[in-house]
Order: sequence, then C-alpha cells, then structure tokens
Amino acid sequence: MSNAAIQKSSPLLVSGRARTSGGLLGTLLRLPVVLLDLMIDWQQSAEERASMANMSGRQLRDIGLSAESMKAMAAKTRWDRQI
Repeated sequence: MSNAAIQKSSPLLVSGRARTSGGLLGTLLRLPVVLLDLMIDWQQSAEERASMANMSGRQLRDIGLSAESMKAMAAKTRWDRQI
C-alpha cells in the first residue's frame, strides 16, 4: 500500500494531516496499518501461487513461466521471495 493510499484510508488522519506530530507515537499509531498491509500482501501472494500451481504448462508458458520455474518459486520460503 502506498503512502498516498494510507493517507487516504487511515483513520489517524484529519483533513490530510496526522493528529500527532510524529515521532514514536506516530510510528506506533501507524504500525497496525503497516502490519495489516503486510498480511494482505502475504495473503495475495499465497493466492497467486496457489492459482499458478493449478495452471497447465501451456498457461504457464503464456505468462512466461515454465513448470520448473513455478515449482522452484513454490519451494522458496516466504522471505526468499521478492515482493
């Protein structure tokens, strides 16, 4: 989620301005939004991998992947993958 999207959707903002002056309190108030965004990203990545795992070899080639590269991508741990 971009900073612009966070600013638009964050309940911590009033008229586009943060209620706090920043610092530690501002960071702590933004933390739940950042963590939720991270969890949403992880879920979307998992759904995409599950969808690709069910694709045929032809479908994978259509999107530029081979069956071997898909298997290698699925075998990586979460922190080895690029976001």
